[in-house]
Amino acid sequence: MEASPTKPATPAQRDWALGQVTAAAAEPPLALARLAGDLAELCAAASARVELRVHADVAAAAALAVAVARGARELVATNLTALPGDTRVEEADLLVVAAEAAARSL
Repeated sequence: MEASPTKPATPAQRDWALGQVTAAAAEPPLALARLAGDLAELCAAASARVELRVHADVAAAAALAVAVARGARELVATNLTALPGDTRVEEADLLVVAAEAAARSL
């Protein structure tokens, strides 16, 4: 019996394919964590330049960015449970810390 082109033939091939899919699944939430970190930093930079009446909006946007970064970090870690020590989890952790620091600076 021949192996199907869409189905790996051996357990090792299945494990490798699963690892590839799992690793790829971490990329979208990592990109989201990066965007959230950027947004929190943008809010921190903008807070000194906006009119007082919209400062609360900037602070709220920063708080939401922190929440998104935290949630995305959890998704990255969950999608990489088969790969302990993956640098993408560490990057997501750093992004959360940076977003939190930016939001606290408001």
